[in-house]
Amino acid sequence: MANGTTYRRGSVFGALLLIAIGSLFLYANLNPEFSAWPVVAKYWPVVIIFWGLGKLVDYLLLRGRPQAAAATRISGGDIVGLIFLIILGTAFTKGVEHGFRGGPIVIGDEDIGCLFGNQYEFTEELQQELPPSTTLTLNNLRGDVTVTAAAGNQFHLLGTKTVCAASEAEARKRADRVVPVLEGSGQDYNFHWDTEAGVTDLVSVNLEVQVPHSTNLQLSGRRGDYSISGIQGEVSLELERGDATLNSIDGAVRLQIRRGSVNVADVRGNVEVEGRGDEVVIRNTTGAATLVGEFYGPIQLAHIAGPASFRSRRTNLSAARIDDQLTVDSGLLTLRGVPGDATLLTRDKEIEFEEVGGQIRIENRNGRVVIRSSKPPTSPIEVQNERGTIELVLPDGSGFQISASARNGEIETDFEGLKVEEEHGGDHSLTGTAGTGRASIRLSTSHGTIYIRRRG
Repeated sequence: MANGTTYRRGSVFGALLLIAIGSLFLYANLNPEFSAWPVVAKYWPVVIIFWGLGKLVDYLLLRGRPQAAAATRISGGDIVGLIFLIILGTAFTKGVEHGFRGGPIVIGDEDIGCLFGNQYEFTEELQQELPPSTTLTLNNLRGDVTVTAAAGNQFHLLGTKTVCAASEAEARKRADRVVPVLEGSGQDYNFHWDTEAGVTDLVSVNLEVQVPHSTNLQLSGRRGDYSISGIQGEVSLELERGDATLNSIDGAVRLQIRRGSVNVADVRGNVEVEGRGDEVVIRNTTGAATLVGEFYGPIQLAHIAGPASFRSRRTNLSAARIDDQLTVDSGLLTLRGVPGDATLLTRDKEIEFEEVGGQIRIENRNGRVVIRSSKPPTSPIEVQNERGTIELVLPDGSGFQISASARNGEIETDFEGLKVEEEHGGDHSLTGTAGTGRASIRLSTSHGTIYIRRRG
């Protein structure tokens, strides 16, 4: 202490740590074949050990003095810094381990390139004639796949291999250990990569494939986007992570996807999509469209000539066909242009049905239900809703038999001859006949209002 001021002694361990890190990177610069980053990624917890040793030495040297407690105290800022260091160090270790094994660093669903080292690309080409109506099984590594129809009976594959490595020689060595193989006979052929154990994760391959028009495709992949167009055969795709885009397919389409988006258009056959994912678009099919799983949208089914259905944990929808479209987005389900029957069992959704000409059955809760039609009803309409409003909009001159009940709610009608009865406890009911029609309408809700409106 001098002139009443206390000077805190710096820990020697901090200086030693700086010397060690500087020496490590100096050695790496002098020896290009040696990389310092894997060492840092593996031994970064030494920083915490040096920090603790520094506080311990301070305590031992200052033991018995008032400064001892202050020297060893861990403040709130120290705790925050420690948590940040652990999170950053752990993430850094995982990233370095993955990068130095040779694969690109992936954040979410996107490859962001090499964290360390360089990225190298190598091309691979394969060509062979296939008989008509061949069934081709293709399994790719990580990477995007584009399949188009070729003129004649030629199978042509162009693969672009991407490798992360410290040098081009090392990258080429890894790329050469991934060999394309097309084998088979008769009507069945199989394409795959002949590779050594552990190399699959080191190399990603983008494929551009041309096949005969009549080929039936059975595709699978772990990570990457798939695009298929112009195929006259059937297409089956199993994809763990990536987007699937299919258009101008003359056969049936079957997709199993675990994470990604789906866009299917112009299919002359049935379309089946199953799994989990994000956006789904299915439009212009001559056959049925079936969507099964948990898809978080938006979802669109448009111009489906055959039966259409969507099944998830919360929703079960079926429609005879869809001339316009079905959309599901942000809790709103809209169905327009169904000339036949439509059934919807769901919850926690706002529902709008427009121009559904056949029988309608809806069960919902925690959301309003709106049904609009420009034509008088000719088939039964049944809606059960809990904690939500029901609105039925029909053209003037419609005839129907109706039974409606609103528990803890109101009923309002624009049609003459229908009388609302108030019951005990604030409940309301309506039973009667409007016009000369005999279509049966049954509406019931709780904690909501039923509106029976005349269109316009």
